[in-house]
Amino acid sequence: MKRAIIELPATFLHFAFIERTDYHVKVEHGLPDDAKFCACHYDHTRHVFQLIYESETFEDISEGLKMPILDQITANFVACNMIETNELIPQYE
Repeated sequence: MKRAIIELPATFLHFAFIERTDYHVKVEHGLPDDAKFCACHYDHTRHVFQLIYESETFEDISEGLKMPILDQITANFVACNMIETNELIPQYE
Protein backbone atom coordinates (compact mmCIF):
# COMPACT_ATOMS: atom_id res chain seq x y z
CA MET A 1 0.00 0.00 0.00
CA LYS A 2 1.51 3.35 -1.04
CA ARG A 3 -0.33 5.84 1.14
CA ALA A 4 0.63 8.89 3.16
CA ILE A 5 -1.03 11.52 5.37
CA ILE A 6 -1.28 15.29 5.07
CA GLU A 7 -2.34 17.11 8.24
CA LEU A 8 -4.63 20.15 8.19
CA PRO A 9 -4.99 22.13 11.44
CA ALA A 10 -8.51 22.34 12.86
CA THR A 11 -7.97 26.08 13.41
CA PHE A 12 -8.52 26.50 9.68
CA LEU A 13 -12.17 25.47 10.06
CA HIS A 14 -12.53 27.32 13.35
CA PHE A 15 -11.67 30.64 11.73
CA ALA A 16 -13.76 29.87 8.65
CA PHE A 17 -16.94 29.02 10.58
CA ILE A 18 -16.65 30.86 13.89
CA GLU A 19 -14.84 33.98 12.74
CA ARG A 20 -16.56 33.89 9.31
CA THR A 21 -13.32 34.83 7.62
CA ASP A 22 -12.36 34.14 4.00
CA TYR A 23 -8.98 32.57 3.29
CA HIS A 24 -6.34 32.43 0.62
CA VAL A 25 -4.41 29.17 0.57
CA LYS A 26 -0.95 28.99 -0.94
CA VAL A 27 0.46 25.49 -1.32
CA GLU A 28 4.23 25.71 -1.48
CA HIS A 29 4.93 22.03 -2.16
CA GLY A 30 2.02 19.93 -3.39
CA LEU A 31 1.15 16.30 -3.99
CA PRO A 32 2.40 14.17 -6.89
CA ASP A 33 0.29 14.35 -10.05
CA ASP A 34 -0.99 10.78 -9.59
CA ALA A 35 -2.14 11.30 -5.98
CA LYS A 36 -5.64 10.04 -5.21
CA PHE A 37 -7.70 11.03 -2.15
CA CYS A 38 -8.59 7.99 -0.02
CA ALA A 39 -10.03 9.18 3.31
CA CYS A 40 -10.14 11.85 5.99
CA HIS A 41 -9.89 11.34 9.76
CA TYR A 42 -9.88 13.74 12.69
CA ASP A 43 -7.28 13.38 15.44
CA HIS A 44 -9.03 14.94 18.45
CA THR A 45 -5.93 14.73 20.65
CA ARG A 46 -3.89 16.93 18.29
CA HIS A 47 -6.72 18.95 16.70
CA VAL A 48 -5.79 18.06 13.11
CA PHE A 49 -7.59 16.56 10.14
CA GLN A 50 -5.60 13.79 8.52
CA LEU A 51 -6.11 13.57 4.76
CA ILE A 52 -4.97 10.22 3.34
CA TYR A 53 -3.65 10.03 -0.21
CA GLU A 54 -2.31 7.23 -2.39
CA SER A 55 0.45 7.60 -4.98
CA GLU A 56 2.93 5.37 -6.76
CA THR A 57 5.68 7.77 -5.65
CA PHE A 58 5.00 7.16 -1.93
CA GLU A 59 6.94 4.55 0.03
CA ASP A 60 5.31 1.11 0.03
CA ILE A 61 4.18 0.25 3.59
CA SER A 62 2.94 -3.06 4.92
CA GLU A 63 -0.60 -3.36 6.23
CA GLY A 64 -0.76 -2.58 9.95
CA LEU A 65 2.19 -0.17 9.91
CA LYS A 66 1.72 3.53 10.58
CA MET A 67 1.40 5.69 7.45
CA PRO A 68 4.01 8.43 7.04
CA ILE A 69 3.03 12.08 7.46
CA LEU A 70 4.13 14.23 4.55
CA ASP A 71 5.92 17.10 6.26
CA GLN A 72 7.18 18.49 2.96
CA ILE A 73 3.61 19.36 1.96
CA THR A 74 3.24 22.89 3.26
CA ALA A 75 0.44 25.37 2.92
CA ASN A 76 -0.06 28.82 4.35
CA PHE A 77 -3.60 29.70 5.36
CA VAL A 78 -3.94 33.47 5.38
CA ALA A 79 -7.12 35.23 6.46
CA CYS A 80 -8.28 37.86 3.99
CA ASN A 81 -8.59 40.48 6.70
CA MET A 82 -4.96 39.79 7.69
CA ILE A 83 -3.33 39.85 4.26
CA GLU A 84 -1.98 43.38 4.69
CA THR A 85 -0.20 42.42 7.93
CA ASN A 86 0.92 39.06 6.46
CA GLU A 87 -0.07 37.19 9.65
CA LEU A 88 -0.71 33.46 9.51
CA ILE A 89 -3.58 31.68 11.21
CA PRO A 90 -2.38 30.32 14.58
CA GLN A 91 -1.97 26.55 14.76
CA TYR A 92 -2.11 24.15 17.70
CA GLU A 93 1.30 22.89 18.74
